[in-house]
Amino acid sequence: MSRRQIGFRIGICALVALAAPPAWAQTSDESDPITIMGTAYTGETPPDIALVKQRFIAIHGEDCDWAITGSPEMREPETFDFTFRYSFDEDGDPDRPLKIYRFFCNQGAYNQQHAYFAWTEDGLRPLSFAVPVTVATFTDPGNSDSDVESLTMLGFTTQRTLTNSEIDAETGTILSTSYWRGIGDASSSVTWRLVEGDYVMESYDVDHSYNGKVDPERVVDYSAAAR
Repeated sequence: MSRRQIGFRIGICALVALAAPPAWAQTSDESDPITIMGTAYTGETPPDIALVKQRFIAIHGEDCDWAITGSPEMREPETFDFTFRYSFDEDGDPDRPLKIYRFFCNQGAYNQQHAYFAWTEDGLRPLSFAVPVTVATFTDPGNSDSDVESLTMLGFTTQRTLTNSEIDAETGTILSTSYWRGIGDASSSVTWRLVEGDYVMESYDVDHSYNGKVDPERVVDYSAAAR
């Protein structure tokens, strides 16, 4: 066999390997087909739930491996229906539809993760959430069991999954609380509210010290701006 023929066969095998879905994306349950292929969707009505699940699997294959490798029921999202308006909408314009999908991802001893998608008439999209990044100095330097002396906010990052999150079915507001250890003396808590069909961070509380006391400090507070 010539080098050209060997190279051709290797190339074909590589293409087949890339085209084949990974093991976690295979199922024998024909009623719950899994594919890693995502399809863009826009329209006046929400997409079929099967398409939303496909997008979830394609985007969160690693973030939500527990749900994706589990039973089909673990991949069924909770859904929430809301309406919103843009600031440029006229008084006579109808409210715009918004549908939120909440998927279970993973679970630990005292924390559970979820991923969110949103659909509007502009399309279906995964949601990411703004979160501050903070560092603390302690009364006993280097000892995180001592009390916090000062907090510094370095900036912001984003999260694709939320910890111990709850969504208000009336307002759409989301609250996420991450326990850094089980007794809850170190934690962070974030609230996001809906603004013109998207999520905006409203407040952030953090408790950096493992001092046995639940004493979070509010670092960000835009709640007054929402009123």
